[in-house]
Amino acid sequence: MLRNPSNRPQQCEGGSRRRNDAPPRGPEADWEAAKQRLVARWLFDGERLTNEGAALRARVEQQTDEAAMAPWGALSTDEATRLRALVRPWSRAISEGGVFGLR
Repeated sequence: MLRNPSNRPQQCEGGSRRRNDAPPRGPEADWEAAKQRLVARWLFDGERLTNEGAALRARVEQQTDEAAMAPWGALSTDEATRLRALVRPWSRAISEGGVFGLR
């Protein structure tokens, strides 16, 4: 975070300028703001999901799984097998590449 006692604009990474009273920006500030929103909704206790937060996450995961399966239901068994064969090299490259922490 850039701080400056004079409250004058200062040079930031990438050439942009901001005042020291502007809210912090960047991934860490975004994560902190998101955590505070979850705390305000009683979904996060500051360190981990609350029971309500865990239940909401489970519902979202269930709905995501159901939505992801819908297109597969429109395919015949042969079509689904063919599609899986076509995308398997991509999914393998993603998982072997460590994306999303998968290995």
